Amino acid sequence: MNAPTPGFDPEAHRRWKTEAEFFDSEVYDASAVSDAVLKRYRACSNPNLRAEFGFSALGDLRGKRIFDLGCGGGANSMILAALGAQVTGLDISPKAIAAAQEKARASGLAGRCEFHCMPIELFSSPDQFDILYGNSVLHHLIPLLEPTLLGLKRLVKPGGMYFFQEPLALSATMRRVRKLFPPNPNATPDERPLQQEELAIIVRCFDSVECKYFELFDRLTKFYMSSYENAAPPLRALSGTFAAIDRAAFAVGFKHFASYVAITAR
Repeated sequence: MNAPTPGFDPEAHRRWKTEAEFFDSEVYDASAVSDAVLKRYRACSNPNLRAEFGFSALGDLRGKRIFDLGCGGGANSMILAALGAQVTGLDISPKAIAAAQEKARASGLAGRCEFHCMPIELFSSPDQFDILYGNSVLHHLIPLLEPTLLGLKRLVKPGGMYFFQEPLALSATMRRVRKLFPPNPNATPDERPLQQEELAIIVRCFDSVECKYFELFDRLTKFYMSSYENAAPPLRALSGTFAAIDRAAFAVGFKHFASYVAITAR
């Protein structure tokens, strides 16, 4: 992570340091992306599943320049690159970026990827991107969400796409239930799921915003399936059934009980 720069808010430096230290403590898989993963996301045969929707919504990526905000260890960057994009990934964790670089080399995709370790506030690029992609990153930026989103516009071509997938907690009842359980050990001190006020900020920052909601019953998948690609066909089918039930429930007004939202903006 870059050293503190004179003139920057000390609170920003505290947040950068806390986030970097937390994610430097994670374990990252730097091995080559598997053929099973690539096969799944090239097909995206069940976009009711949040993970597959996240790639199917982007359309044909061949020749596109994509900025992967909060790229972590590069798992999504590899898929984006394998689908034909030229990917620039950014993360605040040096350990994550080192893993992403190694993963790109192991996957034979180093020529389609480049990675930078710094806060988004310090990143600049001489060229603009076709798509800005962020998976579970905005909920780490809630205290400065609006200025961050407005700042991201400098990175994307006019008419370009912004795509985010974020944890969500619209229901006050569900938020109260969440407090009855121990804190998530995999959560950083400053993060929480997006709420209605954050969705309103996102709508205010862009010309057009579409939200698609996920994981009411399908959130149960994590209790019986650690890897979709390696799971038995009946378990994958069960996940697809849960996702279809969720889609029907959200269509008739139960979106407040979703635990994730996919946001497409332009």
